Amino acid sequence: MAPQDEPLDFFDDELDDQFLMLSQQVERNLVMPIPIVGNESNRLKSLTFKKVTNTQSALDGTFNSLLKDVEMDASNYSSANRNIPSTLKHTKSDTFSDNAKLRTGKFEFHRTQSFEMANIENITAESGDVSKEIEKKRLEALAKLKSKQQISQVTNDVTSPMQCSPEEIEKKRREALAKREAKRQQEIIDRKRQEALKRLEMNRMKNATNVKSSLTSRLN
Repeated sequence: MAPQDEPLDFFDDELDDQFLMLSQQVERNLVMPIPIVGNESNRLKSLTFKKVTNTQSALDGTFNSLLKDVEMDASNYSSANRNIPSTLKHTKSDTFSDNAKLRTGKFEFHRTQSFEMANIENITAESGDVSKEIEKKRLEALAKLKSKQQISQVTNDVTSPMQCSPEEIEKKRREALAKREAKRQQEIIDRKRQEALKRLEMNRMKNATNVKSSLTSRLN
């Protein structure tokens, strides 16, 4: 079943142009001379009769043929308009595919502005998250370093030797030597005292023995 032609739109500017061309063509056909058929005796009669008849028939035939041409042109124009979107669609699709193949060797989708904006927003969000994470790590590292420094300072205060000047060191050394010498002297004194007491005890025992012997000899 053949598709029905769409009704003509008489308010279409393009149809107005076609009707103008049609009217101009009709006017040109009216002013053109009409050939006369016949002999010399009835030329005037043939001219008068055939002029009106041929003009009317020519006008009717020309106008009908032009109307058919206009209808055909309008039908072709409507069909062409219906086919334009699909044609443009195929053309754009083919051009897009050809450009993609020429550029990368395989089919790829073009990135639209919304896609690029989404990528920019994602990149910005990721950059903000990375910056926050870096700042967090930095603060944690600073806190750990400060804690280690405090612990190290306390440990050094407890375990490190007292820092003294050379004069103080020499003074302490002499004091230590003096104490040692005094202790040695005290030990010598104690030893001699013990020895003296021992000798005294021995002498006393010896004297007692001598006295006893003397008394015994006298009594005998």
